[in-house]
Amino acid sequence: MVTKISEAAMIAKLGIEVYIVKAATVHSLRALNGEIRGKIPDDWLGTAIRFSG
Repeated sequence: MVTKISEAAMIAKLGIEVYIVKAATVHSLRALNGEIRGKIPDDWLGTAIRFSG
């Protein structure tokens, strides 16, 4: 998991939002559809990594 987060942080530095979620779930579908851009729902199960700089 540490490697995934490190890689995601490198991608986020490029300005790309990264979502780490379990495959084949409602949460992954919502992430792929762009439904969680800008706001994370209360029932979110996953990790969102964004660059804030």
